[in-house]
Amino acid sequence: MKTNHSPNLTKLVGLITGVIVYCGIFIQANAQSPAKPFVSIVSSDETNKYFEADLSQFHSFFEKAYFLELIFKDSLLVVQNSSLKNKFLQLSCNNKLSTEKALFHISDLKSKTIRDSGEMSKSKKAILVKKYEKFRSL
Repeated sequence: MKTNHSPNLTKLVGLITGVIVYCGIFIQANAQSPAKPFVSIVSSDETNKYFEADLSQFHSFFEKAYFLELIFKDSLLVVQNSSLKNKFLQLSCNNKLSTEKALFHISDLKSKTIRDSGEMSKSKKAILVKKYEKFRSL
């Protein structure tokens, strides 16, 4: 008398496949580190708040230079050290601006940098890179 093992084999294959998929998703989820914030507050005193922006999150020297250009033109932020060779750019703002608004404002400048980077012509980018070349080695 023959026994049909097909239903049991199908269940076993389904179970093994489910375990493999679950383990793969679990391993992948644990391997991904949480995204580092672009900007964080470092300290504050009676008059100012001090921040660091993570320049390593930009993909090119142009983006770093353009971000610095936007900050130089900004009325709320002051650059503490304009070197673009460092991983972090130190910024400050007056305490009159709340920490949340300052963080949002700096993040908004990052978004503008990335957006404009995709839209700006190569010739305009080259002009800006040349203008900020000296900040590579400060």
